[in-house]
This record gives sequence, structure tokens and C-alpha cells, in this order.
Amino acid sequence: MHKQHTENNNDRLTRNILYLVPFYPAEQTHYAREIKDICDRFRDTIKVVAMRSSDKGIEGQEIDANIPLGYFPNIPSELSTDSIILHLDSLEITKTPEFIQAFCRFKNAKLERGDLDAFYYATLLSDSITKDFTTNKDSHISEDKVPIVLAGTFGFCSKIATYMNDIIGVPWAYRGHGGDIYNSSAKQRLQQTQSALLAMPESQAGKDFILEASKDFPNCNKSIFSIIYNGADTSKFFPLRNQKTNHTINLVNIARHIPKKDLYTLIEAISLLDNSIDIRLRQIGTGDLTESLKKKVEELGLTDKIIFEGLKNQDEIAKILGQSDCMVFTSCVLGEGSTDSRADGTPISILEAMEMKLPVIGANAGGIPEEIIDGETGYLFESKNPQDLAEKITAISINPEQRIKMGENAHRYVREKFDYCTNMGILAAEITTASSLSTLVAASNSVTSICEALKSPHTTISELQMINQMLIGCVSNHVIR
Repeated sequence: MHKQHTENNNDRLTRNILYLVPFYPAEQTHYAREIKDICDRFRDTIKVVAMRSSDKGIEGQEIDANIPLGYFPNIPSELSTDSIILHLDSLEITKTPEFIQAFCRFKNAKLERGDLDAFYYATLLSDSITKDFTTNKDSHISEDKVPIVLAGTFGFCSKIATYMNDIIGVPWAYRGHGGDIYNSSAKQRLQQTQSALLAMPESQAGKDFILEASKDFPNCNKSIFSIIYNGADTSKFFPLRNQKTNHTINLVNIARHIPKKDLYTLIEAISLLDNSIDIRLRQIGTGDLTESLKKKVEELGLTDKIIFEGLKNQDEIAKILGQSDCMVFTSCVLGEGSTDSRADGTPISILEAMEMKLPVIGANAGGIPEEIIDGETGYLFESKNPQDLAEKITAISINPEQRIKMGENAHRYVREKFDYCTNMGILAAEITTASSLSTLVAASNSVTSICEALKSPHTTISELQMINQMLIGCVSNHVIR
């Protein structure tokens, strides 16, 4: 149904999209791929604005010269709630009643980290996206009015979109991943659920975490959500060999060396294994905890069992996966107030391993349980419990026939539920629907447009579902009087 929806609606996407991303080029492989795919699909209508450029972009990722790209200027160092108007005084938007009302709501609210910067950027965009406000004098956003804002993450980009919606009523949608969702405050989750036209988290767990903030608000519209999973790149990750049933068990872990990946639990679990089990773990990644992790391995006498491979490119990772028997993924959910990313959504590396017919042992945390069918495509273990993990590693090591069967099941499951092209097609269809509906708010101060859409025989079911949210948005933003 989604494929047909995409085909029927691609030619209807005539409205421009302002696509907000944290970094461009992107710093993570799956995010870089998603940005490129969205830009390719909406090449003629999309404009990208990045918070800042990154010198840590993914190897081989090039900036597409055909896509209008802008970067925000630096935030004034002395910016405050009292001085922000002085910095924005030259903008025409600040003289309008709508901005003055939005600014009063902003100033009277309890501000959180990032709110001031987000409001500043939102005002710049709201004033005129036809002006060159970027640090690159050759960059521009668009000569046209943007009817919809697409926030590439749930975090800072969504805050900007929320304030733009409040200032000028522009409809907006967001894509949610892992850390950007779990690091958000309850206030932000509630505010954005009430404001967004469309929400596209990559996991049910992410959706549930967002909605937890609205549990005391029964009238909060929950129909804006469409869960769209990540997907494995079948052009690089595919089965390379037939697993043997009598050899050293080669485990693999792909994770940055940061707290939420909880690699200490993995190391301790390896130390708890019976000596009769011949295990070797290859760990791919690096980060702030690298030296601490290596020290832990040395203290436990595991240098012959755990090998730190460092950073690897996609081809090298595919080769290592092809030489492995099982993936182990130990991410946990960090407590509130953590300055690090608190949890994962649906990690791409798990899907890539499953695509290559590897069973996966994963922690019961974040969106990981949505990727693994416990006992069929691998095992789930209790997060932060090395004993439970050691037992699961033992179970998959001593039963080679079951291990191979699980790998086959994993391959089928990832093809059925996590196919990248299929899921990106669904994502594009949702964006298309939101874009075509955006004129209902942006072009009218009455319900006339909505009534016309309801009467039209060309209005799809997805569009009708969104109209309900549009009406609520119109009322809350005082568009309908």
C-alpha cells in the first residue's frame, strides 16, 4: 500500500521543503545515507540548512552541489532573553503582531538548554528564507516561500521548527532516531507532539518515550506518528560464506566507545565464560573510553580474546562481519541528566549483521528488542547484566546448528521488516503527504482549504488522517478564529 501511495503522490509534490539537519556532511553513516536519500528523492523541491559544517563527515560523502545548502551564522556570544530582540531588531518579522505574541510566550516560558539559540535561528528563518543569512556568501536557501519544515532530528532542529510554527504558523514534521529522542526533556516532547504535523520516529520505543510526556494530556493528538524503521544496505551487506559448525566462535561488536554502548558489560561477560568455550571478540569503534576499555581488558587477562580493531570503513566492516558467527550489542539506557546520548533507536549495525545471516545477542533496551526476535533470530539479555549476557553467549556457542538457523531467520526477518529501499519509500511517501497538506495551514486563515480537501475525491486516507491534526493545530495556533 505504501509503494502505491508513493507512486501516486510523487507527482503531487510541488511545494518546497526546508530540511534542517544538525551537521552537513553528516557524522554517522546511517544519517548521512538518509540525508542523501531524502535529498535525491526531493531534489527539485528541497532546501537544506545545517546548524554547522563538520570535519568528521563520513568517508566518501560529498556535498551535492545541486542542492541549495546554507549554514546558520554563529550565535552572538552575549545573546540573552533580554538582548535577543536587539540582535533581531533589523528583521521585518519582529515588527509583526504574530512575532510579538510568539516572543511574549517564549519569554514567559521556562526556558531549557538550547531554547534561546533555537528561537534566534527560528526568527532568522521566519523573517525571510529568501535572504542569504548564511556564513557562506554563495549559499542561499530559496527564492520561494517554504510551506513545510522537515526537522532531520528530534532535538535542536525540532526546537527551531517548533518556534517557526509559533511565529509564522508554518507546518512542520520531524524524523526521530535514538539519542535525539532520549536526550529530550519532557517539556520538549510534549510541546513538539502538540505542534508537529507529522512525527516519524525509527522505533516504537522512541514513540512510546515521546508520548510518555503527554500521558497527563488526554486530548494530545497521537495520530501524527508513523514509525519508519531503519534498513540495511543490501548492496554492501550480504551473506559471504557458509558458517562452519566446528571452529573458534567469532563474535563481533560495532559501537562507539561511549557510555551508552556499555562495552564494560560485554568485556565482563567474556571474562565469565567457561574456559572450554573458544571465543574471540572483534570490537570495531573508537571514542573517549578507548583507553579505559583496553585497560579493563588487560586487567581481566583477555587480550588474547578481545581485539580492538579501531575505526573501519563500510567495506572493511562487511568483510569482518563475513568472518564472524554472531554479533553482540550491549547498549543500555542512561539515566536522566546524562550529558551523553542516552539510548539507541534501532542500530544499523544490528540490521547489517542480520542481513549477513548473523544471529544477534542484544540488550533489552531502547529500540533493540524491535530488531531481535528472542530465541528465533538471536537472544535478548537483561541490559547491564554480564551474567545473563554470558549465558546467552554460551547458549549460542555450544549449539552450532541453532546458531546457523537463527542466522537464516535473521536474514529473512531483516528483509521482511527492515529493507532500506522499502522503508525509505515509506518515509518519502509520508513527507510527500505532509508537504501536499501544508498549504492547508500556510495558505489560509480559515477552514476553507480544509473543507475543499475533505470534498476532493483525490484526497488520500493518509491526508484525511492528517487533517485531524491540522484542525487541532489551527485552533491551538489561533489560525481558526
